[in-house]
Amino acid sequence: MDKNEVMDRKTFLKMGFLKVAEPFVAMVESKVKEATKRRVLRPPGAIEEVAFLTKCTRCDDCVTACHQKAIKHASEYDGLAAGTPIVVPNEMPCYLCDEFVCITACIEGALQMVKREEVKMGIAAINTKRCHRWAGIDPMCDYCFDRCPLKGKAICLDDKGPEIDDKKCAGCGICEYVCPSDPKAVIVTPL
Repeated sequence: MDKNEVMDRKTFLKMGFLKVAEPFVAMVESKVKEATKRRVLRPPGAIEEVAFLTKCTRCDDCVTACHQKAIKHASEYDGLAAGTPIVVPNEMPCYLCDEFVCITACIEGALQMVKREEVKMGIAAINTKRCHRWAGIDPMCDYCFDRCPLKGKAICLDDKGPEIDDKKCAGCGICEYVCPSDPKAVIVTPL
């Protein structure tokens, strides 16, 4: 608006209200983003979290379709995610099966077909102080490397120990599941 233009009362009140409301709107947007931030590991092919929570009917089809029994329901302690399908790698990881029966079972579209190399459930990280190979406890330990479905891509071995490639890791959780360290040296966090 040009400074020489005269503002009518309606425009003045509207602009004033919008200016006063800006901090409140920003706070609400921040709270919504935080409330819907992905805190659980979703099955392969899960769409963006807000859309996932909207589309998923908690029908159980993906849970029952999973041959490995890797998919379970989020508990009531998982907030907005309660009742939705999750993977808990320490209990049973996702094996990135060839046919992705969980995705095929999801008729609502909360899980959408992806190529195995494009699955992004989470990201694995290695605590080198706990890792048997890195710490010198077992210089031959290669469980995480050996069992990775994307072996040589998502996880590689060098002289010191395993290295995770963040860009190629699917976050399936097999490395966490097979890690002999207690507590686990490999932890997968949701994306």
